[in-house]
Amino acid sequence: MESTKEEETINELKAALAELESEEGLEMFVEGHGLQSRYFAFSWQSDGLEIEYSLPYARVLSDEGEQKLDAARIGAAIRLAILLLASSSGGALLHDGETKDLGPICDLVDADPSARHVFLVTHGPFTTFPANAHSFRWRLGGDRKCEASRPRLYETLSRRRAVVLSGHTHATCFYRHENKFGGFAEFTVNSVWKAPELATATPERSGAADYRAAPEPGLSKGRVDDLRAEVEFFRPGVREYFFGNGAGHYRLDVSGGNVALSFYPGDARAPARRFDFFPFSI
Repeated sequence: MESTKEEETINELKAALAELESEEGLEMFVEGHGLQSRYFAFSWQSDGLEIEYSLPYARVLSDEGEQKLDAARIGAAIRLAILLLASSSGGALLHDGETKDLGPICDLVDADPSARHVFLVTHGPFTTFPANAHSFRWRLGGDRKCEASRPRLYETLSRRRAVVLSGHTHATCFYRHENKFGGFAEFTVNSVWKAPELATATPERSGAADYRAAPEPGLSKGRVDDLRAEVEFFRPGVREYFFGNGAGHYRLDVSGGNVALSFYPGDARAPARRFDFFPFSI
């Protein structure tokens, strides 16, 4: 008898759990990325599978071996969360090498016009990060081969009022875009809590007018011009912008037509800041 979509999902998730809980699976995520936020948890239920995955930390990690192991478990949990979204909601995972052309992402979004919410989860952000002139092209669509397809993804995300969740920058950033197609929002998270002073929700920049290129001394004119051009692609549609060096953990809330994310600096048990992705009705 042919398996149902639900059965395939359950089997896939069970296999992922088995892999992630093995020593080999954990080793895949060992990067030693500094001190990590202490709390991470999520749950998911279906008739055939129940998952509760949590990581309560009892200490600030100092031993390098323990630090790597706990960082590995965080990576495993995040990977599993993304897999849940992909397999239970009809999405898909695109791996490195499959995103030189952004068209396949647009095709996936367009394939399900009935979805109430569209989430794009990516390591490198889609919106150009203007505060680091040395790595602004290390993002989704940053390769010059993507320049032809980037306007299509911008339009696709805007038409569907999508939510982009990203990382990589080691900063907490929020961008809300509005344009003639509609609008989308992006949140970049940072769990690399390397020093106590990073447990803060105070922004370095805040406000649409602050979304601008920040060239660093010593850059060539060509590099500066390239950064400014990248930022200018997004700047006209930026309506909200938040940039801070704070690190911690985050809670995503989806309720009706609104999507919001709360930021918990460091190991705080209460949120210090809430970002509403869509303060307008969808």
